[in-house]
Amino acid sequence: MVESNHDAALAKWLKDPEGGMDPHNAYHWHDLNASWHRAIRDKVVDFNIVREGMRRGGLAEDTQFVVRWKLRRRRHGVWPPR
Repeated sequence: MVESNHDAALAKWLKDPEGGMDPHNAYHWHDLNASWHRAIRDKVVDFNIVREGMRRGGLAEDTQFVVRWKLRRRRHGVWPPR
């Protein structure tokens, strides 16, 4: 799985306190925020909130998770840089 800028929306959503008040998604907002804060507290260096969310959503444990920003730029039509 390749992380994209769309996945970054998850972190943005988790940083917004209003996410915890959305009745449909509040459980997931609080649960993922708790994991994120636990990782910070435990000084987990390689914690990735998108990977954590995808695993909880059913992504198989043996799926390789890759962050490729150059690939993202290329797919969005801004490669090469102007």
